[in-house]
Amino acid sequence: MEIEKPNFMTQEQAEKRYSMIKQGSINYNLHLALEKGTTFRGLVEASFETLNLTEDLFIDFRGNDLFKIVINGNEISQDKPNFAHVFDGLFIKLPLNHLKSNEKNTVTIVYQNKYADDGLGLHSFTDTDGKQYIYSQCESFWCNRIFPNFDQPNLKATMKLTAVYPNDWIMLSNQFAEQQGAFNKESFTSAGSNADILLQGMSLENKNISYFKTTQILPTYLFGFAAGPYVVIKGPNSYNNIPMNVYCRESSLPYLQKYSDFIFEITNECMRFFVEFFGYPYPFEKYDQIFCPEFNCGAMENAGLVTFNDTRFVFKEEISDTRMTVFLNVIAHELCHHWFGNLVTMKWWNDLWLNESFADFMGHFVLTKISSKIRRIADGFVLFNNRKVWGYNTDQQITTHPIAGDVPNTEVAENIFDGITYAKGASTLRQLLSLIGEQNFSSAMKRYFNKFAFKNADLNDFIENLDVEFQTLNLGFSLKEWQQEWISTAGLNECQPEFDPNNQNSHACLCIHQTCALEMHPTLRRHNMKVAFFDENCNITEQTVILKPAEKTTIEYDGSKNFKAVLLNYGDYAFIKTILDPVSLTFLQHNLHKISDVLTRTLIWKAFYDMARDGKISSEQYVDIFISCIKNEVSEEIVAPQFTYLSNIVSLFTPLKYKSILKQKLFSFCYNFLLSTSKEQKNKIITIKTALIQYADSQEQISSLVQWFKGQNKELEGFEIGNEGEWQIVCLAHQSSQYTLQEKKQIFDEQLKKDSSDTSKNMEQKCRAIVASAEERQVLWNQYINKLEFSQRILQNSMEGFVSTKDSDLIKPYNEKFFADIKVVYANQIPEYASIVYDSLQPQSDDLDWLIAQYTNVLSSVPSTQVFFTRRLKETLDLLQRKKRAFTCFYQRTQLQV
Repeated sequence: MEIEKPNFMTQEQAEKRYSMIKQGSINYNLHLALEKGTTFRGLVEASFETLNLTEDLFIDFRGNDLFKIVINGNEISQDKPNFAHVFDGLFIKLPLNHLKSNEKNTVTIVYQNKYADDGLGLHSFTDTDGKQYIYSQCESFWCNRIFPNFDQPNLKATMKLTAVYPNDWIMLSNQFAEQQGAFNKESFTSAGSNADILLQGMSLENKNISYFKTTQILPTYLFGFAAGPYVVIKGPNSYNNIPMNVYCRESSLPYLQKYSDFIFEITNECMRFFVEFFGYPYPFEKYDQIFCPEFNCGAMENAGLVTFNDTRFVFKEEISDTRMTVFLNVIAHELCHHWFGNLVTMKWWNDLWLNESFADFMGHFVLTKISSKIRRIADGFVLFNNRKVWGYNTDQQITTHPIAGDVPNTEVAENIFDGITYAKGASTLRQLLSLIGEQNFSSAMKRYFNKFAFKNADLNDFIENLDVEFQTLNLGFSLKEWQQEWISTAGLNECQPEFDPNNQNSHACLCIHQTCALEMHPTLRRHNMKVAFFDENCNITEQTVILKPAEKTTIEYDGSKNFKAVLLNYGDYAFIKTILDPVSLTFLQHNLHKISDVLTRTLIWKAFYDMARDGKISSEQYVDIFISCIKNEVSEEIVAPQFTYLSNIVSLFTPLKYKSILKQKLFSFCYNFLLSTSKEQKNKIITIKTALIQYADSQEQISSLVQWFKGQNKELEGFEIGNEGEWQIVCLAHQSSQYTLQEKKQIFDEQLKKDSSDTSKNMEQKCRAIVASAEERQVLWNQYINKLEFSQRILQNSMEGFVSTKDSDLIKPYNEKFFADIKVVYANQIPEYASIVYDSLQPQSDDLDWLIAQYTNVLSSVPSTQVFFTRRLKETLDLLQRKKRAFTCFYQRTQLQV
C-alpha cells in the first residue's frame, strides 16, 4: 500500500524546527543549471547553526529527483530509489546522528525538477515566437519546488546564487550580478566536486554564467528569479538613485513602452512617500519590475524583483483611467511590501495580514497623497471602497475568519489570501488611522520599522508598538479591546438608521441599529463613522459618531433643517454594511445625480447593490434602478465598477430562464447609451463598449457585433472595439448557431491576423471547446479532470469555452458527472488547479434545491483536512442559499414574461 505523500507543513512542525536553528545563521549557496526545455538542475549548500538538537531535522523539497545528499561531509547512501528512506516527496530527513548540535552544519543536495506549468515554483512559458521564459513564484510554500530549503517565514536566510543558462537569455534575481559572462567549466569552481553531477546531460556550448551578490536576510518566499530573453526598459531619474528597470517578454515590449513612464513615475513618487512616512530608507539595492506570462495572481513582491501578471497589466489597447489607477495601485501595493513583509516579516502565516492588509491600505492611501502629481489617476478612496466590496462579501460567508486567526498548516495559509486578509484588514487600518491621526500613525510606523528591521514580528509586537500613541488619545477604550473586536474576531456588522423626516425638532434623535450579518459571529463593535443628513437639494450636514458595541446608538441632530435622507458611514471610514431606511432609499434613488461628492454617490450605489444581493429588491428592479441612475452619472470612477456589480447581480441572482431577457434589455440600453455618449468621454466609452459586448445574447445582437467587428456596422463604426473586445466577439460568433463552422473559422483567422500573441492560443482553445461535438467534449473533460497536455492557463480558457456553449444538451451530461469527478481532481491535483476546475465547470441550474443536495452530499464525503475543497463547497452552499432568497424575491416581483 502506497503511503500518501504530505503536501503541506504544519505550524507545529515549523515551530519545532525554528527552536532548533539559530536565527540569522542560515545561508543558501545555490547553483542553478537552467536549460531550455522542461527540466532544470540545482545544487544547494545550506549552512546553519543548530540549537540543542534532540531529534532529526528536515528540509523541504518538492522535486522529482535527488542525486546526492551530503550532511557535514557524510554522504547519505541511496538505500532506496530516489532516497526514499529519507525523502517522502516533501521533506528530506536530516538524521540526528549526522548533525552537530550547537555548531555550524552544512547540507549539500544535488537535484533535478521540472519547470512548473501552474505558476508555482519555477514556471516556464513558451511564447508563440518559440521563445521560452522562466520566472519564480515562491509564496507561500513553493520555494521548495525550486531548491531544498527551510521554507517558513521566520527562518530568514541569505542566498548566494550562481546560475548557468543559455547565452540568448538574461538572468535576474533579488540582487545584481557581481560577475557574469560566457560559461567556462574550468572556472566553475564554486560547485566543487559536484559540478559534474549538476551539469550532467547539459550542453555547455552557448551558455552564460552569472554570480549574484549575496542577498539581505530574507524569508524563502521572497527569493526571486527570472531567466529568458526578457527585454529591458531602463528607468530614468530614479528616486535617490535607486536603480529601477522594467522587464517583459519581447512580444509585450511595444505595448509596455507606451506607458512605462507611468510605471516609473508612480514607483518614484510612492517610494518617496513611503520613505518619509515610514521613516526608513528603501531597504534593497535595486527595484526591478518584471511582467510575466501565465502569472497566477496580480503581482508578487519578491525583494527587489517584483513580478506582475502580464495578461492583466500589459495593455494592448487604450484603457480607462480607473483601470490604469488599479494598476498603479498594484505597483504601490507591491512597493509597500518592501517595508511590510520584506523588511519586517511575519513569524507565521496567521499574521499574513501584517503584510497584505498594510500593503492594501497603504497602496490606496498613497494614491490620495500623490494624486495631484500623477496624471490619469482616479480617486484613491473611491477605488478603496470598490476594493472593500471584496471584504464585505467574504465576511458575510459562513467561511469567514478573523483577520488574524489560527493557521495550523501551509495549506490553510494558501486559503487565507482572501477578502478578509486584504480588504477587511485594510479597512480596519483606515479606521485605526482615522482614530489616532496620520501623524501618530506615521510615528508608530517609524518606530516599528527601526525596531524590527530585517527581523520577524507578530500581532503583539505591532499592537505594543502602536499602543504608545493610542494611550495618549483617551478614547474610552484600549487598543487591546480594539484588537479583540477587529483583528481577533470574525464577522460583519450591519447598521440601519431609524429615520423620521417628519420629526423637525431641533433636538431630534436618530436611532442607529447595529446587528450581525451572521448569527454564528455575534460580536457587536465600536465603529468610528460620520453620518450625513441631506436636505432637499442634497446639501450635506455631517456629524461624527462612534457607534457603541451595542444594538442601539442614539445621536441628536437638528431636525428643524428639514432633512430628507440620511446616510451612515459618510466618508467611508468604517468597515460596516450600511442599510438605507425606506425614506432615504426613495429620496436618494431619485436625487442621486444632485450629490456632488463622488465617494458619497459610490456609497449609495453600494447600498443599492447590497439590497439586490440580499434579496430585498430583485435583479430586475436593480436593473431598472441602474438604468435610471447611470444615465445621469458623470464620474467614470463610478460608472466602471457599477457595471461590474451589475454583471454580478444579473449573472448570479437572476433565474436562468429570465437571464436572457435582462441581458437583451441591457444590450439595447448599452447600445443606445454608447451612441449618445460624447466621443470626448473616452473613459465612459471604454466601459460601455465592454458591457455592450458582454450582454449580447440574441442572434440579432451578436450579428450586429460581428458586423461591427467586420467594419460593416454604420452606427458603431466610429467606436474602436479594442483587442479584448474583438476576441470576445469572436467567441460570441462561435456560440451563435447562425454561423457555419467555416464562417467561424474565418472570423477567428481574421482576428488572428491582428493578434498572433499567446492570447490567440488561449482563444483558440476556448473557441474549439465552444463548438466541440459530444465526442470531442468527452476528450476535453478527460483533459480537465486529469490536467493533460496543456498549461493551467490554457486549460482554464478551454473550460470557459466548454461551459459557454448555447446548446444545453451538450452540457447536461456533465452536470451530475461534475460531482463525482471534482472529488477526483481535488484528490490528485494541487488545490490551485482543482479550484480552477471547480470554479469553471460548476453546473448551472434553476433547481437550487437539487444543487444544494448535490453539494451537501459531496461535502459530507470530503475529509475536513481537504481545506481548499471544503471551503469551496461551503461557500457554494452559502451562495446557493443567497440565490434562493434572491430568486424568491425575483419571482414575487417580476414583470417579465418568458
